[in-house]
Amino acid sequence: MLTKRIVNPMDGFEISFEGGFLNRSRMPGSKMGIMLGLSNPVDDSYSFNKGIFAGIAADGHLMVDGKISTLGSTYVPGEKLIFYLEGVPKENGRLQLLLRIRGAERDNQLGELLVEIAPEKVKGVFSLFVESLSKDVKPVAWYESLEFNGAAIKTFAERRRGPVLTIDKFFREDTLAMNVALAPVLLDDESELVLQSKGSGEWITIASPAIDTSYKVQFTLPHFNKEKHYRIYTRYIDRYGSQKYQYVNVKF
Repeated sequence: MLTKRIVNPMDGFEISFEGGFLNRSRMPGSKMGIMLGLSNPVDDSYSFNKGIFAGIAADGHLMVDGKISTLGSTYVPGEKLIFYLEGVPKENGRLQLLLRIRGAERDNQLGELLVEIAPEKVKGVFSLFVESLSKDVKPVAWYESLEFNGAAIKTFAERRRGPVLTIDKFFREDTLAMNVALAPVLLDDESELVLQSKGSGEWITIASPAIDTSYKVQFTLPHFNKEKHYRIYTRYIDRYGSQKYQYVNVKF
């Protein structure tokens, strides 16, 4: 989930990012790209298939809103891809969506696909999207280097989503229990997810559970003190070796 929203599609927009499928073994039935026109999802039970998909299938086909195009150049499984999506208003009141995908290592254009749609179809929240028919819970694709331009796109910081997707809280007398759902980016030896608290001084780590393949972590905090502040802190290394952080305040 991104903090961006397409408010008025006819003002025009450009979205670019880099990514790729992780390896051949998880390729069948997979696709990756971006999902547009999501109608204000409020939790992780929302079906992201309700939007317009623009991206690439693992078998080497470009896809935009159900339209499919064969690549003009051979796609090498596992290679880094550069995605460029542009929304251009037309005089007939329609919106033109242009998707271009390049191979980064060979610096060649793999293909492009152009469709015209009603602008209302892309209005709303948009999200990076990965789909796989495999029952393997491991990630099938990765993303980096997102860029957004155009008057149609506005930022809504309160919608910020990162490794920590949701925090469900439960009280049992004076004990606080929390279930934290994570995006699949934390499975790394350098990763860290901790619960911290602060009274009048510095933030102190009070719990540090292990991160497993379920992407869910549970905290149990006996003798919960509502006078203190609490936050979930995450640290992880991305595929380029850069260290990333996220702080999420736990509100009561």
